[in-house]
Amino acid sequence: MRLDKEALEVGWWPFLTYCSGDNFTSPSLYESDLRRLLSFLIASTPFSYSYYAISTFPNSSSPQIFGLAQCRPDSSVSLCSSCLSQSAALAASDSTGGCGNRKSAALRYDLCLLRYSDQSFFGAVERRIFVYSGWDANNASLILRLEIENLVTDSLLEQAASSSEKFAVGIANLIDGSEKTYGMAWCSMDLEGSDCRKCLGAAMDGMTPGKEKGRAAVVSCEVRFDTIPFFSSVLFPGNRKAPPPKPPETVARTRSV
Repeated sequence: MRLDKEALEVGWWPFLTYCSGDNFTSPSLYESDLRRLLSFLIASTPFSYSYYAISTFPNSSSPQIFGLAQCRPDSSVSLCSSCLSQSAALAASDSTGGCGNRKSAALRYDLCLLRYSDQSFFGAVERRIFVYSGWDANNASLILRLEIENLVTDSLLEQAASSSEKFAVGIANLIDGSEKTYGMAWCSMDLEGSDCRKCLGAAMDGMTPGKEKGRAAVVSCEVRFDTIPFFSSVLFPGNRKAPPPKPPETVARTRSV
């Protein structure tokens, strides 16, 4: 796999990378199995209804490799595929943001999440790395800051935790209509609702309060808010599209939703 030059030029780069575990040798059976696993995730995830797939490969022998991929619900099939392809290529590279030959890697982009490891991580919250950014673009008013906190903490975290997609977005308007704030909460779909809620709450707790814009993320979840739109209107009720056609079946033990 090679890095996608066009994707790099449009700013596709992970805002979170987490590498762990031992190194695998190259060439090796582990490397070839990892390539097959990533190829399956890239091929199947964009065609699942929820843009989500997990897989364990090989399905009967050791060592196994566990993989998870998901794309943001407002991604198109092509954007989901491109994001995961870029993520897989970078994860296996020695470039900045990549993990080289490490056996475990997790990369978060704006539109997708990719994880793989020689240790099972399904259903476990991963919070050992935390990234945060927050800023005031126009000296945000106290009212706007309160609206942001109410939108994210009182609404979106609960909605995401209870959603089958572990995802929620919302818009809050100031009473005078002068400003809006856009919020998003997103968990890895292998998490239970209660673990998703705890993960999102911990991410929010790590943020500096009173900011106009911000993002906090760990491997397992992400919270983001801004005063300009950063997600599509297709995410709102009544605008969701029908699922795309499914790809051919595979022999790998997998689950796509």
